[in-house]
Amino acid sequence: MNDIAFLNMVERCYSALDRPGGFQALTRHLGAVLGADAGDIVTEDRQSGAIRTHGSFGFDPSFLSSYDVEFLGENPWLDTLTRHAPGQVRDDIEETPGFRDSAYYNDWVRPQNLDRSLGAVLPVPGRGTTWVGFARARGARAFGVERNLLQRLLPHLTRAVSLADRLVPSAQPAALDLMPDPALRLDVGGCLIEANAAGRGYLSGHGLMLTRGGMLEAVRRQDNRGLAGAIKSVTKGRAPEGQVCLVHRGEAPPLALLLSPWRADRGAVTGLIVRLRDEVGDGAELDLRPLALAYRLTATELALVRCLVAGGRVDEFVQDRGMKLSTARWHLKNAETKTGTSRSEQLVSLAFRMGFSGATEV
Repeated sequence: MNDIAFLNMVERCYSALDRPGGFQALTRHLGAVLGADAGDIVTEDRQSGAIRTHGSFGFDPSFLSSYDVEFLGENPWLDTLTRHAPGQVRDDIEETPGFRDSAYYNDWVRPQNLDRSLGAVLPVPGRGTTWVGFARARGARAFGVERNLLQRLLPHLTRAVSLADRLVPSAQPAALDLMPDPALRLDVGGCLIEANAAGRGYLSGHGLMLTRGGMLEAVRRQDNRGLAGAIKSVTKGRAPEGQVCLVHRGEAPPLALLLSPWRADRGAVTGLIVRLRDEVGDGAELDLRPLALAYRLTATELALVRCLVAGGRVDEFVQDRGMKLSTARWHLKNAETKTGTSRSEQLVSLAFRMGFSGATEV
């Protein structure tokens, strides 16, 4: 690569800071220059299990979200890489003893038809390990001169990632810590970036979990579909004021998640803030007075909304009130008409958004 082409690559590293998805585009372009079939730039905090993918291409999404540490063990490719000095590109990782006999290689790498690799740990300050890695399809030639190119570019790539961590989320950790509710911050793909102290306690045992790829999911499949849909609606701009979904936890009251867009200075949605509220067993913890006053709900309509907010059903409300099902449905239809919603899920989402203290000010 001549000097002009190299300087263009350097410029791409720093221009990735200026736009959403910049590191994704950079990773793809760098992979094309290196002749790689897959690659990623990732930061992983093994202590908390949080993984931030700055950019990735070529890997099978089903493998990325279903890595089983108990079965496959920790990533030996990364373990080998971290034993070398940060900032040193390696292309001989597959030649380490036992690597090609490991479950990781045979049950994760080989099914994706990958083989030859090139990578380095970036000396990025802060918690976690940041690495860059590229792979070629099985049967392709090994990386050669490409190692020198990546080594030459590595200081600029390191600085770009470091600047991204400092410039983009500079005030965000403090902002999360100031929130009275447990809170998480996700990227646009639904992967955990950070959590405040209260929020970290909800990442297991509360109907939620993190995949190996760091994606926030609900344990129940039905709830997970709703959570995935809510994340997509918020990040795609279809729910500009946020959206609420419920995660059920057996006999415990449902956990309420309020997803609000996190916007960059230029107004683009660059992630999500998720606020958690688990004291909603009877809906008493949510202040529904603003909803009732704003939309002039009757006492019966408000009671029905409170039942739905607590995870109840219309037929349960009917039994408690001793009224006909058709009458309850009439009250529900009136509440939906007054609030401009068309489904009970939308009505519940609106109730949560207005009931969360300060939720709309994210």
